[in-house]
Amino acid sequence: MDQRLGLRRPLVLAILALVVSYTVTACAPSANRSSSPSPSQTRTGAWTPQVSDTSSYLNEVYFVDADNGWVVGTGGTILHTTNGGSTWRSQTSGTRALLWSVCFVDSSTGWAVGGSVNAGTRGIVLKTTDGGDTWMPQTSGTTAALTSVYFIDAKHGWAVGAKNNDPRLSGCILRTVDGGTTWSQELIDKHRRFHDVCFVNPSTGWVVGDGTIRKTTDGGLTWQEQSSNPGNSAFLSSVCFLDAEIGWVSNGNGVVLKTTDGGSTWTRTRLDAIWLSSVFFVDARHGWAVGGVPQQADPTILASSDGGATWHDEHVALPNLILNAVFGVSQGSVWAVGESTTEQGVDSGAILRASW
Repeated sequence: MDQRLGLRRPLVLAILALVVSYTVTACAPSANRSSSPSPSQTRTGAWTPQVSDTSSYLNEVYFVDADNGWVVGTGGTILHTTNGGSTWRSQTSGTRALLWSVCFVDSSTGWAVGGSVNAGTRGIVLKTTDGGDTWMPQTSGTTAALTSVYFIDAKHGWAVGAKNNDPRLSGCILRTVDGGTTWSQELIDKHRRFHDVCFVNPSTGWVVGDGTIRKTTDGGLTWQEQSSNPGNSAFLSSVCFLDAEIGWVSNGNGVVLKTTDGGSTWTRTRLDAIWLSSVFFVDARHGWAVGGVPQQADPTILASSDGGATWHDEHVALPNLILNAVFGVSQGSVWAVGESTTEQGVDSGAILRASW
């Protein structure tokens, strides 16, 4: 089942100092640390850059099959491909707002969300029914910056984010049962932001955020805390579930959490990474985790072929590249998106593709 995930690059800089301060506790003996990869484990050249033709930072990627995909980013950027990313075409979003997340249920119908907690563009929801040729705004009813959206079918969808509740940020969860024509706010947390959402059916789903994993079994009407501080991190960046039992969560300390019982218990694997923005599995064995920080030599791309028990480095020699999201399809392709800056200070949106 397709899952989506992602993380939010402007939040990375804002909390980077916090992440570093937590790194010591993340290395507690209870974590299963994945050993550094040997040269034989590291695959070089597996990832190839694609031409994005944009200077916008790219925040998330979603594909419905090996050919048809979308990417969203800053300045209202939406890119679309019909050939697996060999070429990308810009779509008119109708907004200059920062777009965080995108999700499609088929090649025609999809949503994008965004906004900024510090600017006037908040609670952005866009919908298309023609593959993105036209995008129409929907009324979210919130002033939150929406950082993640997930639809399980054409009617049932959820969005999460953070709103400015001076002097602190608070998180919210939105729900729709009519394709986004109307949205209801199901939960506000005055102490924690929510960063990502994932559902496996119209009833069962999870959200992750500032030191929290929450689960619903009634479509988002009520949410139960599963762990108050999993992985010893104040920032959980993404969540990916294959079914009602098996799922993964990435956190800001370079830790991947895994559950095989729907989130009742979690095991931790400490990876050789400072920051993880996104984790994604296409099946019970094959998955990737990506990230990176400013001035890091190369981006972080780690892959697993045993369900996350061990990870190997898929090294890409592209300095000053930060990856914000990763997404794969069962047909054997995987993409990662983010942003890069040249030595001359020129920004560009980055898209990488690999086969698995």
